[in-house]
Amino acid sequence: MAGPSAAGKTTLVRQLRRGLLPELASRLDMGDFHLWHYTTGEKDPPPPDARRIFLDYNASLYYRQGRPYEEDERLDVVKQAQRVWFVTVWTPPARLGRQYLADHLRRAHPVGYKVMQRLGYALPGGTRQRMTAGLLDAALRSRHRGWLLGSYREPFARQFANLYADPLKVIRLYRNWLAFCSLHQGRTVDSLVVQFYRRLEIQTPDEWQRATRASVPQESS
Repeated sequence: MAGPSAAGKTTLVRQLRRGLLPELASRLDMGDFHLWHYTTGEKDPPPPDARRIFLDYNASLYYRQGRPYEEDERLDVVKQAQRVWFVTVWTPPARLGRQYLADHLRRAHPVGYKVMQRLGYALPGGTRQRMTAGLLDAALRSRHRGWLLGSYREPFARQFANLYADPLKVIRLYRNWLAFCSLHQGRTVDSLVVQFYRRLEIQTPDEWQRATRASVPQESS
C-alpha cells in the first residue's frame, strides 16, 4: 500500500485492521489482517520466512531522496514476492495539500492553529469548512509557506510543502509510482487506486489515468 504523506494511509490501515473495509479486503484476498507481517520497510524489516507481508510505503520518499523507486531498498520485498497486490491511496492535490499543511501547522504553530480552529468552529458548518480550506490553500500558495513550517523540525518539511503546492508535481508523483507498479505485471494479482474520503472508492490505474488526464496534462516523468 502506497501514497504520499497525508494521503490517508494510516486511516486505511486502521480500517482494515478493524475489518471495516470488507470490499477492499476481499479484492486483496487478505483474510485475517493479523496474519500479515505489517512493515514500513524502514525500522522493522520482515523476517526471512515471512509468507504474507503488508508493506506500508511512503511514496513521497522518492521525491526527497531524489532517486527512482527501482533503486529504493525498501521496495526489495516487492521485487522478491511471488505475488503482489498494489493499493495506491489517491488524494486529490488540493485536499492532500490541506491535510499535510494542517497537520504540520498544528505541530509547528499550535497556538495559531488553535485560534484558526476556534474561529472556524464559531461559524456554521459549511462556512467553517470553506473558511478553513481557504486559509490552508492561501497558506500553501504563499511564498512564506517555508516560514510557516520553519519551527517544525521535520527534515524535508519545506520540500513537501513545495511539492503539495503544485498539483502538477503531485500528479507526476502518482504517475511515477504507478509506472513502477506496472513493471511487475507478471506477478501482480491486482492493482487498485483507492480514494478514502468519507467513503471508499476503488479504481483501476487506467481509470485513474483517464480521470486525471482530463484535468491535468499527461507528462513524461
